[in-house]
Amino acid sequence: STGCDTFVAMDVDLAPGGGHPFHKHPDQDELIIVKAGEVTQFLEGESRTLRVGDSVYIDKDVVHASYNDSDALASLQVILAPPAGDGGYETVDVSAEAPWASLR
Repeated sequence: STGCDTFVAMDVDLAPGGGHPFHKHPDQDELIIVKAGEVTQFLEGESRTLRVGDSVYIDKDVVHASYNDSDALASLQVILAPPAGDGGYETVDVSAEAPWASLR
């Protein structure tokens, strides 16, 4: 193996007011790096603002969410490992479940 298939990297843009509601990746770790703008990053019930150059590491099966609460585009680099599912990543949406539905 060349090692080229050990992770999936994606560029993700979040429009002002947009985001990725609460979800988890049961079999994948995730690294999010802010390339432009800022995001409100939730890990389980805790949140903090991430700005350009900030990053967050998320263990597999940990519920998280990313929201762009600013009026400017936020650009992220997202890395998931190991690859899973048809598109390289699998997401379980939990945003309608307690306690996540009441956090946002």
